[in-house]
This record gives sequence, structure tokens and C-alpha cells, in this order.
Amino acid sequence: MNNAPDKAQLNFDFLTDREKNYAEVSGEIKNIIYANPDTGWKVAQVLTATKKEAKICGYLPGIKTGDMIHARCTKTSHPQFGESLQIDEFYRELPYHKEGVIKFMMSCIDGVGEQMAERIVKKFKDKALEILEENSERLLEVEGVSEKLLEKIKKSSSSINTSVKELILIGFSPKWASRIYLKYGAEAASLIKKRPYRLIRDFKGIGFKKAEIIAGNVGVGKMDSERIAAGIYFSINTILQKTGHNFLYLNEVVRSASRLLEIPRAWAESETLSNKGLVIENDMVYLPRYYEAENAVAERIAEKIKLPVFEVKNFYDLIKEIESDVKINFSPDQIEAVKRALENPITVITGAAGTGKSTLCVGLLALLDKLGKTYALCAPTGKAANKIENLTGKRASTIHRLFKYSPAEGFRVNCEEPLEKDYLIVDEASMVDILLLQALCEGAGKNTRIVFIGDPYQLPPVDAGNSLQALVGSYSISQIMLPEVFRQKKESTILKNASMINMEKAFPMTNADDFEFIDTGSPEEMIKALYSSIDKLTKAGYHPIKDINILTPLNKGGGDISVSNLNIRLRDWLNPASEETSFLVHDREFRIGDKVMQRKNDYDLDIYNGDIGIITDDTHSENRVTVDFDGKEKSIPYSRMDNITLNYAMTVHKAQGSESRAVIFLATRSGCYFLLNKNLFYTAITRAREKLIMIMPYEVVKMAVGYNIRRQSFLSRRIQKRVLGREKN
Repeated sequence: MNNAPDKAQLNFDFLTDREKNYAEVSGEIKNIIYANPDTGWKVAQVLTATKKEAKICGYLPGIKTGDMIHARCTKTSHPQFGESLQIDEFYRELPYHKEGVIKFMMSCIDGVGEQMAERIVKKFKDKALEILEENSERLLEVEGVSEKLLEKIKKSSSSINTSVKELILIGFSPKWASRIYLKYGAEAASLIKKRPYRLIRDFKGIGFKKAEIIAGNVGVGKMDSERIAAGIYFSINTILQKTGHNFLYLNEVVRSASRLLEIPRAWAESETLSNKGLVIENDMVYLPRYYEAENAVAERIAEKIKLPVFEVKNFYDLIKEIESDVKINFSPDQIEAVKRALENPITVITGAAGTGKSTLCVGLLALLDKLGKTYALCAPTGKAANKIENLTGKRASTIHRLFKYSPAEGFRVNCEEPLEKDYLIVDEASMVDILLLQALCEGAGKNTRIVFIGDPYQLPPVDAGNSLQALVGSYSISQIMLPEVFRQKKESTILKNASMINMEKAFPMTNADDFEFIDTGSPEEMIKALYSSIDKLTKAGYHPIKDINILTPLNKGGGDISVSNLNIRLRDWLNPASEETSFLVHDREFRIGDKVMQRKNDYDLDIYNGDIGIITDDTHSENRVTVDFDGKEKSIPYSRMDNITLNYAMTVHKAQGSESRAVIFLATRSGCYFLLNKNLFYTAITRAREKLIMIMPYEVVKMAVGYNIRRQSFLSRRIQKRVLGREKN
């Protein structure tokens, strides 16, 4: 039996420890113990709904005694104030949210659409839900409510009340009870009583421990077979999500499941081996979707490689013509890359940041146009697609959009209805996960030649797999690496430091025109250095919002330097609140001028995960917000604003595929330990075109460069086996 890598297990253990320190607290601010008027940092006593007291600390602008708040926190110990909860993000809880009531009625009450819900709320204001539940006859006072519609509303409201109340009695909060009702309908309570552990698969945010509490409340025993199967699934899925592996070794699964379920390892191993919901090959344990994806990709690539080489006799003459047309002199390596991309069924073009990968696309697309070939240009994110579109002047789209993905149907461009193009060019291929690679390979037409372009040193995809590395590592596909850097000058310190990171060496702290290192680990000093750096860059001609990206490893849970905390601080500094610009959407405050990001793909609005924009208007009478996404204005309904988040700071993962004039990169040892690796540091510093400022203890750099992300995948070997198998026939 193979042993899983020690570092991978160490990494997982650190993640588990951090999660144990996560906490949420809701209640009333009873006392402000300490407040720093200069920084906004406060220590406050909160009285929760269960009458327990909690001590919270962090950046709490505008919070005063008597306010009701909800905060997401990390347990910590302060030398002066003792055990407390460090705030990652918070919001004030308001007693009534018009938009929330409208959204609830639209989603849950039969016969009530958006306009009717708005009329009901306009008529009864904060009493709308009370009247709906206790005095529904008064709804006849609302224009458009007939006796027939009233009966329909009564019936629907009654089933909601019964089911939601049952769920609350089982142990759910009212918020979760409503969410579960929306998913399962009137039979929600009975479904949960029969199969409580299905919650783990169906709801993001419900883990094994929560499901187990509910299972105990409805009488499901510790030895129940569904509990054991759910624990094994949860163990595997949790580690896969955190590590990005395609599979786990059997001993990893056994160790984790045994600890979670509190059963002997021998029993956990027996249950794992007999679990029909898993695929076990040799010592590798797969969830079926990843096993199927690896095999599907390998099969498609092996089929694709059988296509004949496409030769162009006057290739070099055509390249000279194109150089004249586009006014670019391509390097010999770029020309060779274009030639291979044109000739071969599948080509992988790699290179570090600034080596001209995107620029050679200009030449490749111009050549395809001259030859009369059809093609599609795509990238994993909207941000990356916009970047390559602006650079080449050719239409580009996300992979999801190109292959017509919808949440209900999946990818509608697939093996049955393929993309019939001569060439498919995939930029930023390092961000393509295994499931997306499967969709791409299955959706590309039988005769479509595929060109993957990406940086192998960047972070791997957020989701499972490391597709670009697997394609390169198969040694079965035509590939070329671009060695020469064009983006920065030859003497660029940013470039030199990036090269040292790739060699797993800690670069010196020596400052230069394009690089500054601020060696500090104190949260207070880091924030001061951040403000000072932004101020200096602004005086040097950089726009504080448009030209500077503030990057950090952590989204939440990192205290003062987490994205959620930095967003609150930076927004208050760069875009202060005012009566003219501030407005509420549900329980969240936005301001005109806010820099924001879309968190999920919205195919109806044509906005995609990672798209960045500026709020330009709030039309409260129409419940809509106008956001300018790189020159394209989108009118977003309040009901869709849940997917919009502040973007004054962002994680390094979210910055992948983009670049900006200046980058300020913050990291610490304590909050970011499990994220410190050379891929993350390389990705962060290569986002800067002109100026890079790093604010962190120097020991963090030394730690990061010594750890390289390695994901467990068998895709390379599967491709090799399929290709060798073809050659023997």
C-alpha cells in the first residue's frame, strides 16, 4: 500500500486546525471595551440570542452599543484582552429588509411574482410576512389579488409554515429551514427525517457534524450504514476540495474517515472498499466524476492525436507578411510555436509570465485568417477572455460560454453536438481543472485541432486537477516552451525575483525602482505600510483603484489581512460613506464608486466569475444597480447582488489571468501558513507590470519558496497508456 506524501497530510492537518478555530456570532453589542480612534480597531462584548456573551475584536467602523451584528470570526488570544474572536467580516442585522421579503415571497409563495410581491410589501411594509401568515384575508386589499389567487397563496403559505416549523423543531435555524424548504419543497421535513445525511451533498455549508446533530435529533444511530457512507464521502470530498487532488490514496481515506466517524481503521477500510459510490483502482480512491473525467480526457486526446499533420509549404513567407501586417517581429521561438500549433492535432505552448504567449496568439490568429481557417478563442474566466480579446482584437469567450453551459443542462456543446471549428485556442490553460478539461475535449469537434497556452509556474486551478501540467507530463503531445521574456525590461527586479522563486530560492530584500520589500509581521504595522504604499503610488501617478491590485492569500480567516477585512478598510478610506453614495441591498451596504467583483457565472446577465467593475448608479425605485464592467454597463437586479462582492483587495487565486500596473502583496506566517508555496508567490508577483510592493515577514518568503504544489493525478499516465495503445495497433 502506497503512503500519501507527508507534506500533503501536513497541509490537510493545518487546514483542519484552522477550521476548528472558525466561529460565527450574532447578537447585540452590549459594551465597547476598547476603541482605537485612529485605526477603527475595537474590542466589543456581544450578547447572543442564547444569552451567552462573546468578546469580538477587529476593524469595526461605525459600530456602537446597541447595534445588532452578525460576524464571521477566527478564535484567537490577545495579550491584553485574552481569549476573543478576531473578525473576518461582519454586517449589521437590520430588523426589516424589503428586498429580502420580496425575494422570499417570489421564491416560496405560489402565484406571487416580483410585481405582486412588491405591491404587497408596498401596502403592508414591515407587516407583510405577519399578514401573510396570520391575517391573509387582508391581501385582498392589494391590487390584483383575487379570491382565487388568495386561496392559492393560503395553501402555499400553509405548507411553508408547516414544513419550515418542522425543520426548526428538528434543529435548523429559520434561515436554514427556509433554504431547505426551497430545495425540497413541502416534503422537506419528511425527507430529512428519512435521510439526514443527504444534506451534505445537497447544501454547501452543511458539513458532517451539522448533519450528524440533525440525524441524532431524528433518531439515526451512530452505526447506521448511511452515516458511515456519508462520513467516508465527506472525508474524501473535503480533502479533495482543499488539496485539488483527483484521487486519494486508500490510507489517506481510511485515516480521515476513521477519525471523523470515530471507528477503528480496519472498519473504515472495509467500508471504503465495499462502498459502491467510489471507484478504487489499485491503491487510488476516486469519486466517480473525477475517475470518469481522467479516462474521458485520455481517450479523447488519444483519438485526437491520430489526426494527420497539417503542413503549409510557404509558412515562413506567410509569417513575414503577418509581421508586416500586425507590426510585430516574432522571436524564433514564437514562430516555431505558431508552426507547431498550426500543424499538430494538439499543441501545448508554455512559458513564464511575459514570454509572449498571448502575443504569439496575434500571429497565430492572423495566419488562420489568411489561410481561411475557422477557429474559436477562449479562456477559463471572463477576465482572462477579455484580456486576450483586447490584445488580439478577436472575439474571445469563457469556456463555459463557448460550450453553452447551463446549470440545469450542463454543457450543451458536447460529444453529441460538438464545436465544429478547424482550431480551438485555449488561453490561460493553467486555470483549467479536470472537469472543465473533460467538457472541452468532449465538446471539440472530431477534426478540431486544439492549442493550449499557459504558464506552468502559476497556481493550479481552484478546482481539482492540474490539467496543463498533466498534458505536459504525458510527453505524448506536441509542446514548446517560450524562454525569452518581453513584458518587463531585462534588468527588471520583478522578473529576477520570479525566476529565483521558480528555482526555489529566496530573493533578496534589496529595493529597486520596480520593487520594494517591507519586512514586518505586525498586523498594525502591515496596515500602516499598506496605506503608506497606496499613498506613495497615488502621488506617483497610479490610480488607487484602477491601477493598483492589493493581493493576499486568504479570503476569510486571516484577520487583519484577509480579503474580507481589507475590503472594509480600503473602501472606507478610498470611497467613504455618504448619504448621496451609500445604499443597502438586503443587509449589505454598497456605495456608488465601489470596486466590485462577480463571484459566480450569471449566464442571463452575461457576467462571469472574476469579472471586475465599478458601481456607477443605484436605481432604488427599480431595485437595480448599474455596474460598469470594463466599459460594458450591466443593470443588475437587487436579487442578483448576492453574487457581487467588494474588490478593493482580492486573493491571489482571483488575480490569476490578469495583470495591473502595480501590485501590493501581503502575507503572514500565522494566518497563511497552509497557503505558503512558490506557485502562489510566483503568481502574485508576476501580476505586476511596473511596480511590486511586498509587505510581510521575510521568513514567509523563505518558507514559501521551499514548497511546490503537487496534486495527485493519474491523467498523464492514462494519456500515455492510451497513446501507446494506439501506436501498437
